[in-house]
Amino acid sequence: MRKGLFRQEAVAAQGLRLHGEVMMTPSSKVFICCVFVGLWVAMVIVYLSSQSYSRQATVTGWLEPDSGVVRVFAGQNTGIISQVLISDGEHVERGQPLVIIDTQTSLSSGISAQESLRAEYQTQYLMLEQQVTHARSRYEQEHQSHQQSVFAIQEDIRQLSALATTAGERLVLVSNRYKKLQPLAGIHISASEIESVYAELLQIKQSKQELERQLNNLELSLGQKETAFVSQQIKRDEALAVLTSRMSEVKQKITQLESQSQYVVTARDNGIIANLNARRGQHISTREPLLTLLAPDAQIEAHFVVPVRSAGFIRHGQKLDIRYDAFPYQKFGMHQATVSRVSDTALLPSEFDYLPVSVNEPVYLAKATLTSEALIAYGNKVSLRSGMTFSADVNLSERTLLEWLLEPLYSLTGRMV
Repeated sequence: MRKGLFRQEAVAAQGLRLHGEVMMTPSSKVFICCVFVGLWVAMVIVYLSSQSYSRQATVTGWLEPDSGVVRVFAGQNTGIISQVLISDGEHVERGQPLVIIDTQTSLSSGISAQESLRAEYQTQYLMLEQQVTHARSRYEQEHQSHQQSVFAIQEDIRQLSALATTAGERLVLVSNRYKKLQPLAGIHISASEIESVYAELLQIKQSKQELERQLNNLELSLGQKETAFVSQQIKRDEALAVLTSRMSEVKQKITQLESQSQYVVTARDNGIIANLNARRGQHISTREPLLTLLAPDAQIEAHFVVPVRSAGFIRHGQKLDIRYDAFPYQKFGMHQATVSRVSDTALLPSEFDYLPVSVNEPVYLAKATLTSEALIAYGNKVSLRSGMTFSADVNLSERTLLEWLLEPLYSLTGRMV
């Protein structure tokens, strides 16, 4: 009975070898195919390892001077431009008037309310001015009358003082004469002569006393006049101060009314007028700038916004490939710039007051230095202008194609780790 699957002779024949293992030699066609496949695989690996793949982000931005742009807005919500005092491209100084805006309102009769009030205030001002003029003229006349009265009293005092001095000298003479005659009374001179000298002495003394009394009265009257004049002068000054204060109030009302009826927009800094949107007769809007002030000799730089989702790998020194909207890149090519600054804080769309480009998501603000501030268009050199918009490509990361193909494995390995 057979115990195996094969015959015993077949099994024994299989075990017999001449010299070692039997080797099958492939044909030349198979060999060529294997070499070709190997070379192709090597070429693919070399190509994938040498060629790189860049992940790019497209950003939008605008050109702006490095010193910034001063946008001039109207100060109020309503009004009509009555006069434009400057022209586009003109150089202006700080504080120079630029635009005059009229804010007057009309009554039902068609008369301007501001003009009616101004006429009333001006009438009040003229009346007060006339009152001040008349008061000053009256005060001047009173002052002259007072000076004349004082001069007259001082002249009377001088004359009375002279008469009193003369009377005093006569009194001294007569008194000495009387003293000399007294010892001779009844001897060489009669008593009647002595009495006559004594009467003359008394008369001179009385006259001197009267002159001194009048002199005292005049000096008292002079003092009273000076006091009264000073008191009146204080009252006059107070009255003039009241009139002057009322004039100042009316003038302030006129000035306030004029500021309400029109106001002047002035330059906040030295610069060159650009984007002049103000036109005579135009209704103003506080949301749109009247004009733009550019700093003289300022250099143009690129400002752009980077979405939050693309800002992770943008850094200082990266290159930008810029496509200016005013110069199609299909004709004028791409232009280069270098990232110089990226903001540290993201901004929401509601935080921007005015941007030349639309923003619909949180973004970072960034700046870039242009390689050139001009480009060649149809053989001519054209300077770039502030406010021009552009789109640009920025490389976020770069890797070989082989790394790109193996990225799922890298990601899986990272997750497993």
